[in-house]
Amino acid sequence: MLIQELMKQIEFFWDFTREERQALIAAESFFNTYQDGEFLVTEGDEDDSLFVILKGEAKVVRRDFPDRILATLEAGAVVGEVSFLTRRKRTTNVIAFGETTVFRIDSYSMTREHLDQALQTKIKNQLIEILVRRLDDANKALASQKEANLALTKALREQVMGQHS
Repeated sequence: MLIQELMKQIEFFWDFTREERQALIAAESFFNTYQDGEFLVTEGDEDDSLFVILKGEAKVVRRDFPDRILATLEAGAVVGEVSFLTRRKRTTNVIAFGETTVFRIDSYSMTREHLDQALQTKIKNQLIEILVRRLDDANKALASQKEANLALTKALREQVMGQHS
């Protein structure tokens, strides 16, 4: 399948015009294929690459729990946005699961001449949207957990009070 067709299927690129996608495709260095077991991201590295998975899967693991898969990322997943925007060290390992094709960009390649300011802004706006969505999801999960904790605390308190009666 052509890269243009893959990009049209990935939400990250939906707001990009055909011409903008073509500008990204013209820079072939933005597209990489990783084989099964290869690391896209290594925990502790200072690399600031951003990845959008176009085809395939990747697993997220941490060094302290190497056998526990924290997440499975599929086509459309965005990886490395925090390091890309803030230049922080990587906090997890991301490993290709089978052959995985990605759009990969770092701050150096993004500022080269072939990516104009409008396209750079569009990429950053997409990342901001993703981060806001993740923050909303985290807040909802935290609120649900807090409700569950309150209900559990109430049930335990009632059980303890019932035993003392």
